[in-house]
Amino acid sequence: MVLALATPPLVLAPAYRPPPDAVAVAAQATPLRVDLDGQMSLLGVMAEPAELHPGAVAQVGIVWQALTRPAADYSVFVHLVDEEGVIVAQVDTMPGGGLLPTSQWQPGQRRSEFYRVFIPLTAYTPARGYWLVGLYEYGSGRRLPPVWVERPTSAEGMALIADGLAFGDVTITPLSDERPNPVNIEFLDNISLVGYRYSHRQLRPGDRFVVELYWQARGPIARNYTVFVHLLDEHERTFGGEDRPPVSPTREWQPGEIVTVRHTLTVAADAPPGLYQVEIGLYTPEDLRRLPLVEASGAEGADRLLFRHVRVVP
Repeated sequence: MVLALATPPLVLAPAYRPPPDAVAVAAQATPLRVDLDGQMSLLGVMAEPAELHPGAVAQVGIVWQALTRPAADYSVFVHLVDEEGVIVAQVDTMPGGGLLPTSQWQPGQRRSEFYRVFIPLTAYTPARGYWLVGLYEYGSGRRLPPVWVERPTSAEGMALIADGLAFGDVTITPLSDERPNPVNIEFLDNISLVGYRYSHRQLRPGDRFVVELYWQARGPIARNYTVFVHLLDEHERTFGGEDRPPVSPTREWQPGEIVTVRHTLTVAADAPPGLYQVEIGLYTPEDLRRLPLVEASGAEGADRLLFRHVRVVP
């Protein structure tokens, strides 16, 4: 009985208590005012550090204020966007981690929050980017349109684009100088992808697109595989690709050896403009069976990689 009576105030109440206001954000943020659909305001933004690398964690601070009692429970988006318009990393959440729904805010109520953004290990480097923040309706995806009310003294690098506030100058640097874009993605049969590089990240229909893949043998490899590289649009339609075995058959790779495989794709003449992903994997030519990944959290049995770093323009 004692435990049952103690559970609500000692266990349940703390779990549903919103995190405290991040007072450091208000002290360090660049003051400004951007009204969002006449319901909410952005009163300050900050981000650190300015130089990131794959695997790093960035911290973005925002000061919010309700202008009226908002009509809905809006979600926050914090996106790191590179110079090609590709979202490198993102956090989509709600104020207070969902414990402070905007529909319950009172006019004039303020809230300062930090958002931690993890930079994926597959992020393309080197690259430059900026932060894009704002609010949207979760069900429809509609973003609340922003309007400048008070610009900061130095508004350089700040702009209202894509129904959000863009700010900051972020540099994304490689983890090491050993090879381009070092990763460690393990397939079965002792094969790992340890790096990759593109000749271009902005393409036009008819362009040649070169993808270099750096493979490594973790141990003896039982079979010979064909490597495939495909250029897919957002609907996973193929608009270019190449399937071919490495120059040296995979069964001949020595443990620890790094083998470079260079693929040349031609972007299809009818490729529509938009963001594209590069599909990478291996298969046995006798039965076309793809080689699965050792671990693919949330996609068990996955047999390919998808890197989203390329844009096709008219």
